[in-house]
Amino acid sequence: MSGCVTKRVRNIMLCISVVVSLFIFSRPTTRRLIFGECACSQCVMDLRYDPWFKQRFNPHAQLLLTKKNSVLSNALYLWWQKLQYKSKVNYTMVAEMLFSIFPNEEDYSDAGPGRCRTCAVVGNSGNLKNSHYGPLIDGHDLVIRINKGPTVGYEQDVGSKTTHRIIYPESAVDMDNSTHMVLIPFKTVDLQWLISVFTTKHIERTYIPVKPTIKANRDKVMILHPAFLKYIQERWLLKHGRYPSTGFITLIFALHICDQVSVFGFGADETGNWHHYFEENKHNHNAGNHGGAYEYGLTQKDISIMKIINRIIQHVIVSASFIVCVFLLYQTSSRHFLDFCICNCGMDSEGNKWFSQRYNSSARVLLNRKNHAVDFNTFWWWRSLQNESNLANYTEVVEVLFAHFPDKRHYWDHSPSSCRSCAVVGNSGNMIGSRYGALIDSNDFIIR
Repeated sequence: MSGCVTKRVRNIMLCISVVVSLFIFSRPTTRRLIFGECACSQCVMDLRYDPWFKQRFNPHAQLLLTKKNSVLSNALYLWWQKLQYKSKVNYTMVAEMLFSIFPNEEDYSDAGPGRCRTCAVVGNSGNLKNSHYGPLIDGHDLVIRINKGPTVGYEQDVGSKTTHRIIYPESAVDMDNSTHMVLIPFKTVDLQWLISVFTTKHIERTYIPVKPTIKANRDKVMILHPAFLKYIQERWLLKHGRYPSTGFITLIFALHICDQVSVFGFGADETGNWHHYFEENKHNHNAGNHGGAYEYGLTQKDISIMKIINRIIQHVIVSASFIVCVFLLYQTSSRHFLDFCICNCGMDSEGNKWFSQRYNSSARVLLNRKNHAVDFNTFWWWRSLQNESNLANYTEVVEVLFAHFPDKRHYWDHSPSSCRSCAVVGNSGNMIGSRYGALIDSNDFIIR
């Protein structure tokens, strides 16, 4: 009898344990705690413990306008109406008509430990010219482009894939049937224009002439919520400028819908000029209603954060990895302006105090017959690296060495007319699923 009771109690306790476990594991916070924020090696939400990021990022911010959340508070409505100019249009009526035409869904709420959504935010900076980023950009799950940025004729540098295009009426362009059109509504008339584009096509002007119609898939139309614009302006830009730029809005949008974000085409070109890769006009970033200087400085921080997320820059200063990285500086022209080579050059960093204290452009990199002689201190330092006890004559060994192997200076051909790009490929597990293969192979030298 007691055995039956014990068995029954055990079964009851087992059932209770199963129910409790299922309840606990159904909670998103529990799954994230155990399995991680996402299925990527590094996730945007891993930054939630960073104080700077935590102060600004609100994971519950309303991203997209839907019928359910279209009612705006009085404070939000008044703020929104002041962004460009006040409108006498009845917002409530426009919103009702809006969601009888376009999708009324909340997208991108599927974040969790099982998802790894990679996104490329592609700006329009002239620094994309000759970047050869096309294959890397196209390797992302989502490719988000901004305003009129074209791909045809620029595929090698900017890619050909577009899943989302962020626009407002004054920057609208035609899109293919697979592209999501994401509208930034700076005013009520922008919503009216969107309706008109797919129906009567009668709106030809807002505060400037606009296209009365464009090619786009109405089933892929999305509208950013005015509250999302206010959130960016107040929490990210601390109310600098009247409203955020399209590029900055796109960056923050990507942080909210993606697990990993890569940023391309922001900032000045290699000569310090500000222009689009498809245009030659040059202008200063401190202009307009966007709080340019503050936003530019903040964008640099965002780009740094996202590069950390994607491990684009590896801070691996250990053993052979570090030796290879330093060797790379001496044989390549790969990083910043125009004086030393025709691409972004490693030597341009000589103006950086930290770099100039360490980098010696005259350092001997490769051993040859002409430079093999070393001073006493260097010789004994070298012998002590692995506690060498071999008493072989170094000079005699070098003579035999260059009787068998090449004895010439390599990589001394750098000049303002050269551009040698190099990829240093480490062995970290974060390479799995990175899709960097095409970008790596596009470099002149690949060092593994």
